Amino acid sequence: MTEETEEKASKLISLLANRSEVARMRNEGQFNFDQLSKGANKVTINDCQELFNYAKFLFECQKYENAHHFFYMLKEILGTQHNTHYKLVSQVFWGLLACEIQLQKSRESTELTTIRKLKDMIRTRFVESPMGMLHNTSWLLHWSLVFSFTATHTNGMFAALLADRTNFGDVYLNVVELRSQHLLRHMVAAFLLGRSNYQPRP
Repeated sequence: MTEETEEKASKLISLLANRSEVARMRNEGQFNFDQLSKGANKVTINDCQELFNYAKFLFECQKYENAHHFFYMLKEILGTQHNTHYKLVSQVFWGLLACEIQLQKSRESTELTTIRKLKDMIRTRFVESPMGMLHNTSWLLHWSLVFSFTATHTNGMFAALLADRTNFGDVYLNVVELRSQHLLRHMVAAFLLGRSNYQPRP
């Protein structure tokens, strides 16, 4: 299973192993799907899907650092594809968030690179689907709860989703009141314990 999964993802694994080439493409604005699909590498969405499958396999094997590396690379490559390939892009970001929780990444890096992006994707994708919006917003709340209360030092992310109206609005507090009332006890604890030195920028 390991060899088969890795073999299917070998095209992008080989490309990403060349750090100098990746750095060059980043500097020249070519490290994205539009450019990679047209250039000599001819990267396809299926290639990205296979790398996602491999990263997911690594995560399930508890190789969180390696999984995080590939999820992060996919985030960069697919950054502008959330409208045309929403399912894959959203899976990449959920995988990235899972790795960041396991690796105890800082709130600052996790909020700015992952949680806010998921928030924006959910808001734009489900603007005409209240149930989809409710389900995915509730899911993000639960993940943020895990992120906040499993961190070595409580980072305040769960409390921020509920109280930071500048960056997150009222939607998360509304979800707690309408659908996830079991989170009310955690909300109280978050406000009491979830303070953080990190002050997010708008």
